Formats: sequence, structure tokens, C-alpha cells
Amino acid sequence: MQLLIVSKSSTIDTESIIKAVVGSPDVSVTVTDIVSDTFDFSPYDVVYWRSATITSRFAKVAGRHTLLSKNKGNTIFINSFLLDKPQLVQKSVQQAHLANVQNTVNTIPTFLAANETSFAELIDEKKIVLPCIAKPNQGSQGNGVVLLTSTEDFLNIEKPKEYVFQNFIPNNEDYRVIVVGGAVIDVLKRRPSSESTKSYLNNLSQGGVAESVRDIDFYNKMATLGEQVAAAFSYQIAGIDFIVDSTSNKIYFMEINSVPQWEIFGAALKEDVGKIILGYMIQLGRRQQLPIASLIQSYYDGCLPFMSKAKQFHYLSRQYLLLKDESVYQQLLTLRPHWLSDSQQLRTKAAIIPNREFTSKKSGGRSYRRSAYETHYKIYEYNNIFFKALFLKKIFNESTEDICDAIDQNDLQAVTLKLLQDERSLFTLSTHAVNFLYHVKHFFPELVTIHPQQIIDIAHKFTTEFDWGLEAKIYLYTHAIIGESKFYSDAIQADFQTYQSMVSELENDIFANYSRVNLDQKCEVIVCSQLLGIPSRLQQPVSQEASQSLSNIGNFVVDTLNSSADYSISVRKSLGGSEHRNVLAIAALS
Repeated sequence: MQLLIVSKSSTIDTESIIKAVVGSPDVSVTVTDIVSDTFDFSPYDVVYWRSATITSRFAKVAGRHTLLSKNKGNTIFINSFLLDKPQLVQKSVQQAHLANVQNTVNTIPTFLAANETSFAELIDEKKIVLPCIAKPNQGSQGNGVVLLTSTEDFLNIEKPKEYVFQNFIPNNEDYRVIVVGGAVIDVLKRRPSSESTKSYLNNLSQGGVAESVRDIDFYNKMATLGEQVAAAFSYQIAGIDFIVDSTSNKIYFMEINSVPQWEIFGAALKEDVGKIILGYMIQLGRRQQLPIASLIQSYYDGCLPFMSKAKQFHYLSRQYLLLKDESVYQQLLTLRPHWLSDSQQLRTKAAIIPNREFTSKKSGGRSYRRSAYETHYKIYEYNNIFFKALFLKKIFNESTEDICDAIDQNDLQAVTLKLLQDERSLFTLSTHAVNFLYHVKHFFPELVTIHPQQIIDIAHKFTTEFDWGLEAKIYLYTHAIIGESKFYSDAIQADFQTYQSMVSELENDIFANYSRVNLDQKCEVIVCSQLLGIPSRLQQPVSQEASQSLSNIGNFVVDTLNSSADYSISVRKSLGGSEHRNVLAIAALS
């Protein structure tokens, strides 16, 4: 495999990648500068562009774009966004882009002012309040960043057209999140050194000090934000900077860098980033060599150490239950304390459900579920208890009698009857409603009698009434089958023919509305066929679709080919946000 790193010169960062090649005889890494637009990329499988002399011949934004657009071929280019949106290297465009594509990460209002008059107008309109920050629209390492305390300070900026202006955010430090292939490799804190004369600058190149983030909850929070931002920009390798307002504790996105330095962080780094980048480049180079399910599984297995403990447990538990992969059991045992440190937690939560009042403003996973969720919010509370209890029983072979004893059966029965009598809400809540009913059937069979034909009748009654009816129907049927299997654990024997008819009906619906059904649901229908031990007509077309749906970030599938794929870019297109879809794809397409 031939890998290329484009760099003006050898740096400690590129050297760390070269060093990692030792022991990989089938991999060759070349580091070279590019000085001519006739450079041929075709011999290389993967290219990671960091810097090149040729960009000085073009406007800074257009340099890489001009050359790479002539050399697309079959070569995989890391940070290929440069081909389509080269202007995303500009700080003003970054802030505007992120604000436009998502609403979960705070952005900083960013303004341009070509002259003193324009700057004064920003002040008069209170868009900018002094003191404010002025920084080059294109730049890195804190070079050129100044704090303006008066309108007169603006006159000291030599080329204001090349600057952006932002309100000053009081802070004690900022944070760098390093992302490779969608996985957050590390989260580092930067703060000014005690000797710094620029307390508003935390950059290491400006004398800042780096520390590793030790608080696990905060680390996970920053990692989630970094993962979502990288996905929103389609950056494959990135350094993403955030700042925390010391007065409000709000976290703001500062900028994203496609050529992050990592060796400068020194001992603060927990990981060998060069080695990880090499591994990532090799993974990308395998895209044409492995079947889609194997490709995805290999990728997630490699990224697993960088996921939160909760994500690790989610992924491995599905591997264990869906694929009957006994090799992951020891890992699940290790994660067990992180997933549930003490079953007393469940008993305590279960005991207080009867007196819980509705307070959440969540929509139950979809906006159309909001009203039904407010009426039947307790089923979500009980599902949280039941899923934990079911996994304790089916994965760890632990008794759940004490947890069941803590549940108020009178309240549980009342919640169950209320749901069964409200068929419209049952259909609307689909996944969550059916999960709840089958949990009750499993743990308290005397409290509920439910036959899959009831589910079919409800679906037939409401599916055509709503635009989202088909989606709800698919969730309703698939989770009835999954519920009967006790979440992939047991073979389905009771009502086999009825469940089989559900799968056949769903396959007909999907073929009739193929692009209206998201990839997650298509994979889930195939998994349900597998639970029933019957072949699925969807196997071949979905396998082909998945192969065409690989993320440009890494070897995992995203849902871009269907009209139903309207999820948040930053969440549903990220590595973590795509995990459930990819677990299903691994199982469905293996």
C-alpha cells in the first residue's frame, strides 16, 4: 500500500507517522513537497495533504483545490472537503457553516470590517463590544491575534480586510480536541503560562501550557462536541478548538484546523497520534479489499478504545447478543462497573417511578411523538429499568428478582393498560411502546397479554394516516420481533408465522418505498429475518446501498441516499452517532 504525506518539509509530526511504519512491510509512506501542478497522485492509495510550496502560486484558499481537483482518480484524499469547499479554512466561514448545519454546538458571532468606519458601525450596532478579539481570517498557532480595547487599536491592524472580529469571551483556558477518522484521540487543555504577556492567548506556539483533561465526564462532553464538529465539516483529521466562558460555563466552538500539530503537546498527549494516523490511512486504503460488513467491523473495533465507556458497552453488547460473539464477553465484564456499578441504583430508580411527574421536554426520539410522550412518559422510565435488568440477566447471567421486587406492580399495570387503551399513542411511540409491552410480558407475564396480531392490526389502522406512518410501522414490527427474542437473546418459537408475516409485509413496503426508508430500518428488518431464521430479500440491495454509503470520514456507513435521512449532520453523521446503524449493518450484512 502506497501512502503519501504532502509536506513542505519533514516535521516532528510527519516523522512520528514515518516512525510508526516500522513493522508494516506491505506499507510504504512517502513524504514530499509539491512544487508543480503536474504532480501525479495516481501511484498512491491514500494522500494526507499538510502543506506544499505550490500553494504560494495560488490564493491561499484555492491552492490545494486547484491541484487536487485535477487529480481525483481512485486515490483517497484525507480532508477531501478541500475539493468542494476550500473556503472552509477561513474562520468566518467556519463559524457561519457550523451555525447553519446544526444547533447543538455554540458558535461565536464573527464579523468582517474592512476599515475603521465598518468597525465603528459594528460597535455602534452593539454587534461588537470592546474589548474584542481580532484574528487573521486564515491563520494558525495564535499568530496575529490581538485584543482590541478601543477603536484606536483598530488602526494598528495592517490589513484589516484579512481579519475577523469576535467579542471577547472571558476564560481561564481553552481546549484542543484531536480527531482522526471520526474518533476523538485526545482532549487537551491549554492555558497561558505564568510568564505570558498575552493572557488572552492559550496557544502553545504563543507560550501556552498544555495539560491532559482528567475529568472523565468533561472529557466525554468535549469529545462528543469534537466528534460532532468534525462530522459537520467532513474533516477526517482535525484539531478542533473550544473555549469555555468562565462566567457562564458555556462552551463555544473557536475553529477547526485541518493540519493539526500534535507533537507540540508533548507529554500531555496520552496517545501516539502518528501511529493512529498511519493506521487510519491503512484502513482507508482497504476500502476496496474487504466486504462491507468486515470493513465496518474492523473500523469500529479499531476505534473502540477511543469511545466513551457507554458507547463501548453499547457496541460490544450488541456484538455479543446479535453475533453471538463470545470473544467480547471479557471486555463486557470489564465495562460492567462503568455500565452499572450497583444494582441498588436500579432498585432505587424503580421505586420512585410511581410518584414521578412529567417534567421533561423531550420528544421521545421524534418530534411527532411529543404529545404521546407527555401522556405515557412513564414507559420510558420503566424501559430504562427493564433494559438494564434484561442485560444483567442475558449477558451477565445475574438474578433480577430484587429489581423486579422494587417495581410497583399496581403502577406498572396501570401504565400498561393506559397504553393498550390508547392505540394511536402506541402506534406513535412505536419502538418505545412495543419495547415496554414486551418487557412487561417478559418480567411480569401475568400483567399483560399481547399477541403480535394486535400490533399488525394497530399498524394497519394508522399507517396511512400520517406522513411518518411507514417509519412508525417499521419500528413497531421490528421491535415486536426483537422484543419476542428478548433483545436478540432467544430463538423465536411462539407465533412464528405471524412474525414471519410481519417481515414479509415490511419487505414489500420497503421495496415499494425504498428511498423513503432509512438505512437503519432496512438493516433492522434484515436482522429480524435472521432472528426468525429466514432469508431476506433485502440482503443484496441493502448491501449494495451500504457500500455506496460509506462516510468520507471513515469506514462506517451514513444515511445519505434516502429522503428520510434528515437527521442532524453533526450527530447522525458522526462516528458515535452512527454506531447503532453500523452495528445493525454488521449483523445484517455479515
